[in-house]
Amino acid sequence: MHIPIRLARSVRWVTAGAALLAALAALSQKPGPLRSTYDQGAEGWVAVGPPTGVPARLSIEAVDGAEKALAIVYTPEPRKFAGIMHPVSGLVGQGLRVRLRTSVPGTYIIGCIERDGSSYHVVIQMMANEWKTVETAFADLQLSDDGKDENGRLDIEQVGAVVIADAAGFLPTTHTERTLWIDEAEFGIDIRQAALEPYRPLLLQGPPSPSGATATAGMSYVPGRFGRAILADAPGEVASVRLRDEAAGPWRWEQGTIEFRIRPTRAMSVLPDFTGLATMQREPFAAGFRSGLHLFVSQGRQIVFMLNGDLGSLAATGPMTWRVGEWLSLAATWGPAGMRLYVDGERRGSGPVRSGPASPARDLVIGGQAWTMMARGAPACAFDDLRVSSRQHTDDEIKAAARSNSPMERGADTLALEPFDGLPAPPPVASGGRAPWNTFAPGAPIKLAFVPPAESGALVTVRRPGGAVVRKGRADRRGESAALPAIRQTGFYAIEADGRPAGWIRVASSRARPRFPLSGASACFADAQESEEYFRMARAAGVTMLRMPFEWFEIEPSEGRFVWDKYDRIVQHAVRNRVELIPTFIWEKPQPSWAGPGEAKSGLNSERHPPTDMARWRRFVSAVVARYRDRIRWWIPANEPNMARYWHPKPDAVAYTALLRETYGAVRAVDPEARILGLSLAGINLRFMEECFKAGALRYCDAVGIHPYICPRDPDERGPVDVLDPTSATGTFREGLRMAGAMIRRYGGKQRLWLDEAGQPYRDDFVSPSWGAPEPKAAAVLAKEMVEAMSSGFVDRVLWFTFFGGEYGSFALVRPDGSPTLPLVAYLTVGDMLAGATSSGDGKRGPGIESRLFRRGSSVIEVVWAPSGTRTLELAPRRTAYDVYGFPLARGPVHVGSTPIYIVGR
Repeated sequence: MHIPIRLARSVRWVTAGAALLAALAALSQKPGPLRSTYDQGAEGWVAVGPPTGVPARLSIEAVDGAEKALAIVYTPEPRKFAGIMHPVSGLVGQGLRVRLRTSVPGTYIIGCIERDGSSYHVVIQMMANEWKTVETAFADLQLSDDGKDENGRLDIEQVGAVVIADAAGFLPTTHTERTLWIDEAEFGIDIRQAALEPYRPLLLQGPPSPSGATATAGMSYVPGRFGRAILADAPGEVASVRLRDEAAGPWRWEQGTIEFRIRPTRAMSVLPDFTGLATMQREPFAAGFRSGLHLFVSQGRQIVFMLNGDLGSLAATGPMTWRVGEWLSLAATWGPAGMRLYVDGERRGSGPVRSGPASPARDLVIGGQAWTMMARGAPACAFDDLRVSSRQHTDDEIKAAARSNSPMERGADTLALEPFDGLPAPPPVASGGRAPWNTFAPGAPIKLAFVPPAESGALVTVRRPGGAVVRKGRADRRGESAALPAIRQTGFYAIEADGRPAGWIRVASSRARPRFPLSGASACFADAQESEEYFRMARAAGVTMLRMPFEWFEIEPSEGRFVWDKYDRIVQHAVRNRVELIPTFIWEKPQPSWAGPGEAKSGLNSERHPPTDMARWRRFVSAVVARYRDRIRWWIPANEPNMARYWHPKPDAVAYTALLRETYGAVRAVDPEARILGLSLAGINLRFMEECFKAGALRYCDAVGIHPYICPRDPDERGPVDVLDPTSATGTFREGLRMAGAMIRRYGGKQRLWLDEAGQPYRDDFVSPSWGAPEPKAAAVLAKEMVEAMSSGFVDRVLWFTFFGGEYGSFALVRPDGSPTLPLVAYLTVGDMLAGATSSGDGKRGPGIESRLFRRGSSVIEVVWAPSGTRTLELAPRRTAYDVYGFPLARGPVHVGSTPIYIVGR
């Protein structure tokens, strides 16, 4: 699922009214704090009324948990704001604190509007009838997605109004009367800002150099412009350079300079769009993107310099061609002279922004994008002679440094100086056994090699994923290898060298694993699959089917001219590795321009027009199905048609059902045995689903697809079953699946559900805030969602989003270098435990424990967990308990928490 960064646009709708109030307030007041307790009525807060807002009634009333609260009663209307605002003449302090409650679940915005109309906000999710206190630093408020500001950050002394509002008018919700209560609102509180966190890449990091710089696994050193240079040539490989000491206190870059040498090893024309060269971006990544610094290569063969995510104020070179193997000097500066971009000392691009990144990060990332969602693009360049300065250097200074035959020197304004002469060092990574994942047979000696070498005689530790130590040994005198005693227990094991992570091994037999039909995966790009290694790894992970795009844009670039080479290779790889492909015709790329309108772009958002020329659509579908009919059985017309991103300008259930009907007819005419997966909806969107069923969709599909994301909730938590609609029906993950299945039956369908996307990122790198969870919790969520899907009674397939880490950051089961994640280990374990089993209902373990029962022959597999707290279970005779990673637990009482445990017996 891709959720565009759109909610922020709604803030802009109140700007006109706020500007008038702000102008009046500015006449006689000085900046100061705003504190409202509502003891004296509304205390200056007013409703955002027509034309940009909806009518609202304000009153003071007592409500559970508050003696006096400001009550706002309103009915949301499409594309209109619903909320309150208060004029101010600037603010002081570090942040805001608001205590609020709502009568229905919803998405709310708390923000500040500068006198020039620039709006900054925080988005929060609310459950019904629960008080919530929101405390946020002003520095963490984000500029609205279509907002413009001269410096890209909130200037509190320029704030003219503050606002608290409901975003329901901009979401697919039911617009019924609701109440928002505010107990206390403080703008201008003192907040101690936490120290900036060091950058955490997806791949293993080596030890910090004396300057604090680090390099990831896979990076290497090659001959440089001066001495040696560091090479980043694979997804996820980056070096991070510390920009200042943590004790330096808060700082904002009003001006600065980045200079380095670069030698490409690939032509610029083959690099993906937005391939990173140098990035400064804080977490969470979606917010950091709007307040950071990016230097990257564009699809138009340009080098681009961007500040604060502002696509309208770029400094960019013209189309250029760098020569493979030759050194270039690149520099970017910002400050009073505006944005400037230099190649070999010559100014090649300029931009209007005269300030710096709104929220500078602690580290500058070199060799790729800091945003791990963008990790699939690697620049394939060597980097040398990096200098970062806190002053905007002049044209003459840039030219002198670029033309010098000596390395750059430290100056009074230098924040970082990295020659990359062998430091920072990448981490030693263990290898051995057979691919993938350094696999050894049970009972075989463990012989490991370390590249680069570990320390001489380094302590090598082998741990289970849960942390228990199972083996220890020493590296040889050169640190190049280690021999460890055999391990008989199958599973994944983490390797450490002197206490630092050094990779994984797997102990597994060479026998074929039983196929678990729920074990599928989903991938929204079609690049990595061109390598057969992708499918070998997917097969080893137990992936039985892979959903991926077969993009019309690529296959038929001009009418009647089909380009099959790429997809022929992918199909061949899949067949050879026994992975069933489930193609989607329209996904991340628009329809070809000759077939109809493509993308509608606005700022960072883009939306795809659906196909409208059904004759052309049928010809395309027929051609693809005819080519692969003997190797592909299931087809999906389009991804998430209930989102404007994939169905511009707005979702239309009747129009989608017409496309489904045309697709069904074209596919079946060519291959009567083929099957259609219909809907493929974002979330459990029961409203859109019902509209499709009323239009006849169940007549044109053989299964119904949904993408039941609930992040960041746990599957046990009750909440809106549609993550995009806070007013949707409330339930747990399994209850939401059963609601969808029941609706199919209510309209006479016998189709089963496919969860053709489900996922949980293990860090905050998605565009929607706060979706991330720690990696162990993400593994637990995966296991529970697979178990609940199987026990729901309605689900046939679960296609986990996504498989490969070069595609969608921490959603992936494997990292960009192919190394495993804890969710992958949990994914394999649930398949091993439940392959060949059938659901036999819920167990009876008493209050506070969830129990799901499955049978396989004479064996009983029980999956148990405690939604909250910890419970203790006594095991019956001849029963063995296993953790979520497949390792047996010690005999005796079993302590059960929120992470599932498997209990197997007869």
